[in-house]
Amino acid sequence: MAQSTFSAQTLGEDIKDFNSLDPQKKLMVAGIVLILFVGSIFVGAYLSKGRSGSTNKQTTNEVATAPSKKPSTTLKIVAKEAMKVGESQVVTVDLSNVAVTAADIVVSYDPDILTVADVQNGTVFAKVIQKKIDTTNGLVTFSGSVDPSNPNDLKMGKVMSFKVRAKKDARATLLQFAKDDTITAINGENTLGLTTGTTIRVSK
Repeated sequence: MAQSTFSAQTLGEDIKDFNSLDPQKKLMVAGIVLILFVGSIFVGAYLSKGRSGSTNKQTTNEVATAPSKKPSTTLKIVAKEAMKVGESQVVTVDLSNVAVTAADIVVSYDPDILTVADVQNGTVFAKVIQKKIDTTNGLVTFSGSVDPSNPNDLKMGKVMSFKVRAKKDARATLLQFAKDDTITAINGENTLGLTTGTTIRVSK
């Protein structure tokens, strides 16, 4: 009870003091009070928006990580990583993860370092559409498909092979897929995902 009386008396004295001020000072005090009031509103709105935005962002991130990834076909170039000048080896291209009905495969190489020959079909496709070697640009091209009379004969394993011979020494020469020209497909849809090339070191 005494505390309430004290507060009322204090408030009354503050009002009395305010009324005793000259008009200019009254206007200044009123302006300061108004600025503080409006500022508190803006601060409260900003903090509320920040909490809301943070909640929405968290929800969006959770949704973004939810979708499952569709399986894709993997192609890998398999070769011995060390050769000597004049030595030859057979390089293979393996297909895994998702079998397909057809594929266009283009492998690039350095024609100054390697000579390529004898492109052969593997065990994945029954039909060879094309196989060729571009010795000028250093490209090996192979296209194959399943037998049209047996479209469900889908396999994984060795797609193709070719022979390389080392012409001169090199610390590292690449065999890699020309990604824009390499396609694996089933029902007309490109299924190609991961492609892995290889590096060969050629010594004298």
